[in-house]
Amino acid sequence: MRVMSVAAAVLLAIGLAVSAQYTYAFYYNVTSGRDLEINVMNTEDVYASCSIEAHDAWGDLLWFEGFDLTPLMSSYYTVSDEVAGGNWGVVVVESDTRLVFGLEYYQGGQLVTIDNVYEEAPDIVPGLDYWLGAYYTLVGDAETTLILLNPWPFTTVSRVIVHKQSGEILYEEDFVFDPYEGFFIYLPDYIASGKYAWGFADVLMVDSAIIVAVEYYGRGCGALEIDNISTFYY
Repeated sequence: MRVMSVAAAVLLAIGLAVSAQYTYAFYYNVTSGRDLEINVMNTEDVYASCSIEAHDAWGDLLWFEGFDLTPLMSSYYTVSDEVAGGNWGVVVVESDTRLVFGLEYYQGGQLVTIDNVYEEAPDIVPGLDYWLGAYYTLVGDAETTLILLNPWPFTTVSRVIVHKQSGEILYEEDFVFDPYEGFFIYLPDYIASGKYAWGFADVLMVDSAIIVAVEYYGRGCGALEIDNISTFYY
């Protein structure tokens, strides 16, 4: 029964994707008491036909659902209601009109951070270099984690280069992503904390775009701060 359900979901996803014009993607995590509430907002004065799906870190489909929004309507989903605990990965939303997402991340039942997503997962020209990146800090009690997510149903390759504030490269690695696969980079495993342990984490994309979520701990930001990044800067 489960195999039949997943197969039916995939066929429905293919049908919806044909008419979809907009693709959005972001990070979820339902491990160790964490959760995500996804608030979906239709910004247009038209009906929106949408689909939402969640994949685990290995790319496996865990949840699929089609839904409609009336003009200017908003709706919400709680990921733990749809995805078993112990999973993390990428949520992908397809729509035939523009959407905005208010993402509420929870830890231990408490809201810890809110992120707004309105940029689509970018469609890039294969063979050209595209870059996205983020600030990181390991100063004092601060910790930074990079989560790399492939929001597409095909394989892609990216390179991560982490520069110290002086420009020195402290960490560099290539990643090959299967469809919808994710990688978790806890920077303290590679870079020592210190007074000047901050800088820029750069991501090179060539075949197709990935998205990056950044988790910040400590340094006065509370329990956790999460930033989803899908826009390339170059």
